[in-house]
Amino acid sequence: MKTYLFLPLIIIFIFSSCKKDNEKVKNDSLIGTWEWVRSNLSPLANGIPSTLQNSPANAHRIVYTKEGRVMQYDKDNKLVFDYDYSIIQAKSVLDNNEYNMIVSSSFANTIFTIRNDSLIQRKDSWDSGSDIFIRK
Repeated sequence: MKTYLFLPLIIIFIFSSCKKDNEKVKNDSLIGTWEWVRSNLSPLANGIPSTLQNSPANAHRIVYTKEGRVMQYDKDNKLVFDYDYSIIQAKSVLDNNEYNMIVSSSFANTIFTIRNDSLIQRKDSWDSGSDIFIRK
């Protein structure tokens, strides 16, 4: 009889102490319109990093919605893509540290940081540069 009473307590304890690896994170600070400022590209073979600056020719913006959609518009305000996304906290393949990541079935996991009105994004891969956006 004691075993039957004790067993549910043990099961509850086990499941309550487990942590999901890819927990969804609520991060409303990402929601909104972001204008691209520049990209810090991956270092070239000679080790010299390169930067692509914002100009009228390559200007674009991205919009994250609270419904879980991310859209990119080009300089002429034409829709480039419209994908689903969610935000999780997961370990990076780069350094095994946990980061907030934007994930989608349509693109690679993207580590992101928001500082003041700046959004910094980097794909969770070895050969990726970073993109910097400002809130609009």
